[in-house]
Amino acid sequence: MISHHDQCVFVHVPKCAGQSIESFFIKRVGLSWEQRAPLLLRPNHNPELGPPRLAHLKAREYVEKKWLTQQQFDTYYRFAFVRNPWDRTASFYRTGYDRVCSFSRFVRFQLPRLMERKPWFFGPQADYLHDDDGRLLVDFVGRYERLAADFGQVCKQLDIPDATLPHANDSNHGIGRIARWLRRRPRPYTDMYDSRSRTAIARLYGDDVDAFKYRFHEDRGLALQRTPRAEADGQPAAPPPLAASAVDTRLAT
Repeated sequence: MISHHDQCVFVHVPKCAGQSIESFFIKRVGLSWEQRAPLLLRPNHNPELGPPRLAHLKAREYVEKKWLTQQQFDTYYRFAFVRNPWDRTASFYRTGYDRVCSFSRFVRFQLPRLMERKPWFFGPQADYLHDDDGRLLVDFVGRYERLAADFGQVCKQLDIPDATLPHANDSNHGIGRIARWLRRRPRPYTDMYDSRSRTAIARLYGDDVDAFKYRFHEDRGLALQRTPRAEADGQPAAPPPLAASAVDTRLAT
């Protein structure tokens, strides 16, 4: 997501409360969920421009696919959220796979194939946020496990006074009071694993475990804050972002 209005880039890692965050910024420019396309939240049928859902562009693809100049990317505030990979896998399973196979079978057989066929959705979270040399490309990595507090830090950096996130399902899809009452709290992900499936996720998403220091049981550890290269070298920080159009369009080639 690109918000020129707030001069920020949100790298939406799937299954990490991304739609709630996107809804927040959509509302700030006076649009509805159905009108979200100007923030680069739209389908895509051209692989040269990014994944099938442009909301899930990886950090490096914003410049590679020419949605932003390198100068814009460097000066806009860039942030993302990540999630415990064992919990994230359980969330993947609940998107319909729980109706066709056991969780153990999903982890052992379905998930590896999905990671290969749809890496833009099921791939490791670390791959969304780092370049090929392993360098972190975003300024702030919040945690799903402490979403409200970490999103508050994002809003503080952007000088946004109200950091209250909407619930994506309520705000975007019109779920009414009865439907909300009928929703059941999902089974804790820790109860879904046996030793084999637990080990399998540690292997499949080992990059996430290493990069974000997650462990099997819920981890409310600290968010990651990138140190700007210029400041680390004792030089002044980069100048403020250049003004940009309120509507996001791909740069001319």
